[in-house]
Amino acid sequence: MNPILCAPQSNENQLQELEFTSLMQENKKLRSKLLELERGEEDLNLKAQQLWSGLGDLESEYMGMLVELGVIQRLKTQEIQWMSLSSSFFASREHDVL
Repeated sequence: MNPILCAPQSNENQLQELEFTSLMQENKKLRSKLLELERGEEDLNLKAQQLWSGLGDLESEYMGMLVELGVIQRLKTQEIQWMSLSSSFFASREHDVL
């Protein structure tokens, strides 16, 4: 065979091999990046679960505080009513004494 006729085919093979090697390297980089992103996704999912759990704890604490606030407000209302009644009572007693 004529070496001149074989040369283009040889160059074409070399180019294909270079392209193949380049594509394999790019594939390896992309797979590595994908693995990194998947690990990051797992970390973020775990963090999201922890945050949701913490939110549930805070909601429970908040509800408990609202209950306590309601009790305190009722006690204050009762104290004000009692003070009003007692001052009315003592005012009427003073009036009777005079």
